Amino acid sequence: MMETDLPLLYRILKPLEKNRLQKTAELISGTKLSVLDIGCSDGTFLFENKFRWDNIIGIDLDKNRLKRAKERNYGLPARFINKDFGRLKMPFKDNSFDLVVSIATLQYVYNLDLLFSEVFRVLKKGGSFIFEVPNMAVFWRRWQFLWGRLPRTSTDVYGWDAGVIHYFTCHDLERFVEDKGFEVERISCSGILDGLRQYWVSFLGADIIFVCKK
Repeated sequence: MMETDLPLLYRILKPLEKNRLQKTAELISGTKLSVLDIGCSDGTFLFENKFRWDNIIGIDLDKNRLKRAKERNYGLPARFINKDFGRLKMPFKDNSFDLVVSIATLQYVYNLDLLFSEVFRVLKKGGSFIFEVPNMAVFWRRWQFLWGRLPRTSTDVYGWDAGVIHYFTCHDLERFVEDKGFEVERISCSGILDGLRQYWVSFLGADIIFVCKK
């Protein structure tokens, strides 16, 4: 979508927007972290925050994006893997990472139970899992449901809602995460006037960002 195709109000307010990469980075604490990025795409998030890492492992299914991720100069050990860990166990030892991040990815993962169990296993005690997903319960999607329309959670035109297979709300996602053994430290969101949206993420957030502790 070209910027000129976006609604006028959005174009006016866009300078006040904090995108999901920026907001996720803001929620990370600590430096010299061993990080695993699930759905790392072309490595933009890892590269922009390279001062935080001690070593990097990125995972993605798109070989072309991974190729671009590998070409970046992170200045520290970095490895990238083309595997679907929504269907496979991860080839990492227990307690391997200080931080696992996943941005705009979990809605496409086939087996969330497997993935969350594996993330819990490979995280160190006290480590964090920070992930971002679309919020199905944001007010304008509720309004679309009211009028019998199925809301889209992706702007990608590919397939049925860009191939999304999972839909999330704050309430149900929090219960799921806690059932997997994580402690939810914070629920946040990105977007325009993100500071205001924090007061009612479930209703005002177009996405949901969870900060979870093992």
